[in-house]
Amino acid sequence: MAKSHNDDLLEIPAFLKRKISRKKSIPTSNAELLNKQEIVWNLEDWKKQEKEKAKVVEIKTVTAPKISIQQRIAEQVGEYIAQVENELDVFQQKYKSKFDMYKWLLKNNVKSPQASMIAEYYVPVLNELNEVKAKTDQQLNEAYDYLTMGNLDKMIEFVQMIVDDATRWSANTKKTTKTRKKRKRSVEQIIKHFKFKANDTSFKVQSVDPASIVGAKELWVLHTGFVKKIGVYRAIDRGGLNIDRSSIKNYDIANSTEKRIGRNPEETISKVLEGGKVTLRKLTNTLKAKDEEPTGRINKNTILLRVIK
Repeated sequence: MAKSHNDDLLEIPAFLKRKISRKKSIPTSNAELLNKQEIVWNLEDWKKQEKEKAKVVEIKTVTAPKISIQQRIAEQVGEYIAQVENELDVFQQKYKSKFDMYKWLLKNNVKSPQASMIAEYYVPVLNELNEVKAKTDQQLNEAYDYLTMGNLDKMIEFVQMIVDDATRWSANTKKTTKTRKKRKRSVEQIIKHFKFKANDTSFKVQSVDPASIVGAKELWVLHTGFVKKIGVYRAIDRGGLNIDRSSIKNYDIANSTEKRIGRNPEETISKVLEGGKVTLRKLTNTLKAKDEEPTGRINKNTILLRVIK
């Protein structure tokens, strides 16, 4: 037996039932099928409307205004000052107080910027009290006429303590703040962009591993470009030589040099490759060419002859 028209609409929202009930009667043979189709269409529209409403609510929640760091700090400082003002009110009851601003800052773990802002807030208050004591402003004198000279001095001392302790705490906290350590680079990363000449057939030499330069005491190089030069880089301290892209770093300019190699390059190169410490120390002095200040730059025409650790 076919279900009644009302039975088909039991699970349909009320507004859809009303809409369907206003329709003109349809012949019994097709009415049931058409009503069911219309219900499906209207249900789909209703679901879409509900989804759109949900999206609007979600967007409003996500796009809520964010509080900036500066606003958060200002709010925090405002809360701190409110607590200090309470201590100031307590002090003014008998002009006595055991309040210690420095210990209070330590207890509340107040950051350096916030402590500095607290000090800045009370500087004008302190200046105003000092003006009252100096009697330079008639209006201020009238505003503070309830204070005896003794209580005024105590008030100045109390506010001065707040300013001094907040300033000192800010400076001390700033000193102890850990600076971010630079991430130590691996040797592979250091020499990644280092350009040099791997070998030279005319002088029959080849370069040493550039990784050995890092931390070395000395580096001897041969420039094979248009002007042939021999050069030595000596480290400025115990940290040794270093590399930055295609440049040698941390070398002593006064104790490093470059010279034109002269007429017997093979002999000079042989001394660099095979000589001991004494030979290397005197080698550049045996060359007649003028000393030139090394630039530290290594390029595709530079052979890395020898490294001394």
